[in-house]
Amino acid sequence: MLLRKMFSTPKRALASSVCILAIVCILGIGAVFAASTIAEKNSIGVVNAQKFAFADAGISESDVAYSAGKFGFEDGQFVFKIEFVSEGIEYDYIIKASDGKVISKNAANNSNASQTGSMLSLDEAVDIALLNSGLSNDEVNITASSLSKDDGIYMYFICFSTTENKYEYKINAYTGAIFSMSRQPASSTGGNNSAGNTEIGAGTAKNYALADAGVSESSALFTKVKLEKDDGISVYKIEFSTQFDEYEYKIDAYTGNIIEKKVESISSGQTQQPVELIGIDAAKKYALSDASLSGEQVTYTKAEFEYDDGLPVYEIEFFTVSLIYEYEINGYTGAVLSKKTELIESGSGSGGNTSTAYISVDEAKNIALSHAGFSLSEVTFSKTKLERDDGIMIYEIEFYKGRVEYEYEINALTGDIIEFDTEM
Repeated sequence: MLLRKMFSTPKRALASSVCILAIVCILGIGAVFAASTIAEKNSIGVVNAQKFAFADAGISESDVAYSAGKFGFEDGQFVFKIEFVSEGIEYDYIIKASDGKVISKNAANNSNASQTGSMLSLDEAVDIALLNSGLSNDEVNITASSLSKDDGIYMYFICFSTTENKYEYKINAYTGAIFSMSRQPASSTGGNNSAGNTEIGAGTAKNYALADAGVSESSALFTKVKLEKDDGISVYKIEFSTQFDEYEYKIDAYTGNIIEKKVESISSGQTQQPVELIGIDAAKKYALSDASLSGEQVTYTKAEFEYDDGLPVYEIEFFTVSLIYEYEINGYTGAVLSKKTELIESGSGSGGNTSTAYISVDEAKNIALSHAGFSLSEVTFSKTKLERDDGIMIYEIEFYKGRVEYEYEINALTGDIIEFDTEM
C-alpha cells in the first residue's frame, strides 16, 4: 500500500524515483535490479503503456499488426519503450512508466510493406508454413511463433514439430514468401549405427534430395556433393540451386534418410543474373588461356563450382613442372576473379630428390588404393590436393570405404607414402 502511494502522483513518483536512485548509489548493482523491479511493479504496466501509445497515434488495437513493449530507465526516469506497426507505418514511443505521459514518438513508412500496406497475421504465416511442409495443424505441435525484424525486414519465425521431425520457417510478414526453412529429426536415431554396410552412392543421394525438393535434375545446379563425417555419421552433403532457391541437404550415406534440410530464397539481385553458366571445361580453358598454357602441359588437382557471396565461381587448380596455379573464374562470364601462383622448388623432396617430374593425381590415388588394398570402384574420394608441407610437395588423398575414412600424404616427387591414417 505504501509503495502504491509513493507512485500515486507524478510529483510523488519523481520524488520516489530520486530516492530509489540514491539507494542505488549506496547499495550498488543489486539495488539497481531491486529498484527497477519495484518501479515496474508499481508502474502503469506495459499493456496500459501500449494503449496510451495507440490512443496518441489515433489507432485502434485491432488495427495493430505487431507490437512490443519494454520497461527501462532513460534520462533519469523509468519508461516503457513501445514499438508497433499499423498499415505499413512503424511507430516508436517512449511512455512515462508512472503516468502514461508520451515523452517522445516517431512514425515512419515501412519500406518493406506491400502496396496495400497490410501485414499477414500470425495464423496466416503458420498456414503458409504448414502448407509448405505438407502437414495439417492437427499433425503438429507449434513450439514457437513470433514476429521480429531480420536485417530490416519483418519476418515471422514459425517452429513446429511432429514425432519424427522439427521444422523452422522464416516468412516475410508482408509478402508471405518463405525466406528460409529447415527440417531436422526430432531426436537422434543413431544414424549409421543401425544401417547396413552398403552406401547408397552420390548419385542416389542427389536423387533423394531432388525428389524431396520437387526439383528436376535439369533445373538444378549442383554446387556440392560430398561424402564426409558429421557427428560420427557418414553423410552426403548435397547443395544445389535453382533460379529462385538454394538447397542444402544432409543425407544418411547408408539409409538415404534426410538428416537435415535447408532452403533459402535467392535475393532478387541474384535472380537478375544470366541463368546459363559457362561450365567446368570452359572455366579450365579461361584459366589456361590466362596462364598461356595448354592442357597437355598441366596436371589438374581441383576443378569445382561453388557460390562465393552469391556469385557463382569455378575454382581451378593445376600445376606444371615448375609452378602451382590457383584460379577463381566467374561462373557467368569466365573472367579471372583471382589468381595465385607458387614456385615449385626442385630438390625439396625427402631424400634429396632433384627430379622435377611430379607424379599425377591418378598415380597418387593408385598408390593410396594399392596400400589400402582396394580398387577404384570400391571407394569414394573426398579430397585430392597438391600442396606444400614442410617444404615438400605432397598429395593429400582422402577417401571412404564403408564407414572408414582413409587419409594419405604422398610425396609428389617420389610417390612415397609419408603418412596415412584411418578413422571410423
